Amino acid sequence: MLPVLENPEFRRRALPLSVKGWHGLIAANLAPQRSELIRGVILEKMSKSFLHTKLSAALLELLQQSPGPEWSVGKEDLLTFSNSEPEPDLSVVTGSRDDYQSHPATAALVVEIAVRQRIPRSFRVETESPQVFLQPEQPL
Repeated sequence: MLPVLENPEFRRRALPLSVKGWHGLIAANLAPQRSELIRGVILEKMSKSFLHTKLSAALLELLQQSPGPEWSVGKEDLLTFSNSEPEPDLSVVTGSRDDYQSHPATAALVVEIAVRQRIPRSFRVETESPQVFLQPEQPL
């Protein structure tokens, strides 16, 4: 569950939405721009900083070098899960894009880049190469 939904006051006011309902909003041109469905809730996408764009491009280059023909690397490609339709920064799915008739329903790897304005001193690294910090999250 999303942490914001753990707040009882917010939860009483939130209306869950199915993927089918989300697709209906999109088809009727009623879905908010720059938003995605995450765990049944429409969330506004965050704007991307220069650092976010730079990290995304660097990781994309690395991922595209790694997988063989049995994998496809996607950049901001939709994934359709039972209650979510995220557009992760990067994803790795099995097979080629031509193998899919709709958005993939699973992924071997999903990357969402989060850039904080202020990084605590303990996390700062003086280096020329990008560092990757992984924080485990609940699966979607």
